[in-house]
Amino acid sequence: QEEAIEHYQATIRLDPDYGKAYYNMGLILVEQDQIGPATTALRQAVRTQPKLEKAHYQLGLLLVEQGEKSAAEESFREAVKVDPNLAPAQYQLAVILFEKGELVEAITRFRLVTELEPENVDAYRQLGAALTANGEYTEAVTTLKLAVQLDPYHALTHYNLGVALQQQEQYEEAMAEYQQALTLSPALAEGHYNLGVVLEKSQQREEAISSLVKARELFAFAGNEEKVTEVDEYIKQLEPQASLVDTQETPEVDSPGIPQMKSPETLEVESQETPKVESTDTEEMEPEKSEPERGIPKL
Repeated sequence: QEEAIEHYQATIRLDPDYGKAYYNMGLILVEQDQIGPATTALRQAVRTQPKLEKAHYQLGLLLVEQGEKSAAEESFREAVKVDPNLAPAQYQLAVILFEKGELVEAITRFRLVTELEPENVDAYRQLGAALTANGEYTEAVTTLKLAVQLDPYHALTHYNLGVALQQQEQYEEAMAEYQQALTLSPALAEGHYNLGVVLEKSQQREEAISSLVKARELFAFAGNEEKVTEVDEYIKQLEPQASLVDTQETPEVDSPGIPQMKSPETLEVESQETPKVESTDTEEMEPEKSEPERGIPKL
């Protein structure tokens, strides 16, 4: 790799505006975990060759990794401006938009990714979560069911499907999805909480309280005092009713709002892990006009 970097540096000395050399060198620097120099190289790549969409995309990934979301958004926008069918860039741009709450554009771009990559389960997951957040529950259910078909073992997909079903008052189906989510991820506090809500809606108050108590334990363990207080208040509402004799009419209780887990895996959106920079997609380079001592390898 050091030899390859020397070759690219020699190429750049001969032609300082050769964007592909900066790009390929940037990828090698990423592999070496030299994030600062890699970022500099990729910035030079897009400066000297603005139509190199992969350089914009890779720069965006590096900027996300460094927490520079606004700059990353700009890089992904430049990438898809050059190539609207570059699905990975469309996806990463949509994730950022989703996190910012710009749901309409995020949904449009997630939809495009599912068209470009019909097997991209992450795109279906994120699209379903964004649709739910935007109140488009019917399409969200359809989309998340497709995600479940592609990967039945992803807890947050089942959870988000449960949220969309719950919003449509399909409590039995929502209950099944929350239970599946908790089978896959027993420590998912929001899953226990929402399961408690739909159990209460189904008049299963003892079971609802049990689920809410578990949610409270998990929220407390995570130090989420706001949710602990919310669950405590909800349990207090339910406990007197759980002990009512059958001859008494049970008053209706308004359930607290349903927490929406976005993401992102987020989401994964919390869910979504920081994207890994792809470091193998090098650009073919044209022969040098004046070769340095050793030929430039075509990676």
